[in-house]
Amino acid sequence: ITLSRNNFSCFPSGGPAQFATAFAINMDHNRIRSIPVGIFSAAKSLTKLNLRDNEITALYPQDVATWVSLVELDMASNQLKMLPPEIEHLQQLEVLRLSYNCLRRLPTEIGKLKSLRVLDLEYNQLEFLPDSISSLDELQDLNLISNRLTTLPRTMGLLAKLKMIKVGENEIREIPPEIGLSRIEP
Repeated sequence: ITLSRNNFSCFPSGGPAQFATAFAINMDHNRIRSIPVGIFSAAKSLTKLNLRDNEITALYPQDVATWVSLVELDMASNQLKMLPPEIEHLQQLEVLRLSYNCLRRLPTEIGKLKSLRVLDLEYNQLEFLPDSISSLDELQDLNLISNRLTTLPRTMGLLAKLKMIKVGENEIREIPPEIGLSRIEP
């Protein structure tokens, strides 16, 4: 289902039934302010949710916990201030895009996303990363450009599959030797 660039300020009427058979929902580039509680509850096969470039300020924990079939979640360019701990339930998630939001911290539960390959956190307000980030065994690409980071957790050196870390435009003074400079892109 693609409803991109339609100037929606809220979800279309019809409730959860309208998304029951959807595999992918693209509602990017609208003016949506919130996701109605339970709107994707009937979408048991939903693997891709794109709500990029809207005005969403929060993800409701009770909803996020039900999005268990998601493989890709794009919430970039919204106004999210926090990521709920219930993100841990998205065990199939491989791509998480949260760039251009207002995130100050990540929940430690982010480390439970065992399938995550791409984590895009560019242009947020992150001051540190939880040590649990080192539990993302499948992580290959980590974008942290333009945050407020001063250091990276030494434990990130344990991420054997991590190919690229983008950390330009932060306040990092030193890269822990455990991480290795070969994976860092400015």
